Amino acid sequence: LEARSMAGLEPISSDTRNPVIWPKQTMECDWSILPAAPSDLSAALRNALLKYGWQIEDLQNVSSHSCKATLSSFAAKRGMPEADRRVLGYHLDRGTTTVKSYGRDNLAAPLRQLDVILGEVITG
Repeated sequence: LEARSMAGLEPISSDTRNPVIWPKQTMECDWSILPAAPSDLSAALRNALLKYGWQIEDLQNVSSHSCKATLSSFAAKRGMPEADRRVLGYHLDRGTTTVKSYGRDNLAAPLRQLDVILGEVITG
């Protein structure tokens, strides 16, 4: 929430309808009401890594999907059940219903687990 505030974005709460977690930036460097596209997130990730000393040639295959793959790897190594990892990665079985595929509440428990795992990674 602090990062959103510093960026000039409104806070998101459980009362917020259709929240945009990472909005698209406009040409004027303001925030749009539209969500950022994966390519926008990939560009932001590469720019952040460049600021930390990475070389551009080392970032050719780095994308927002790299973050998803890394988090999935952390979760697998920590023992998160495969079903929960599938939900987090939107990799559901073909027979899964639309309700299960798009129900945001289905993400609550796996996201809580992922939060614990990230806390463990951060603290070593």
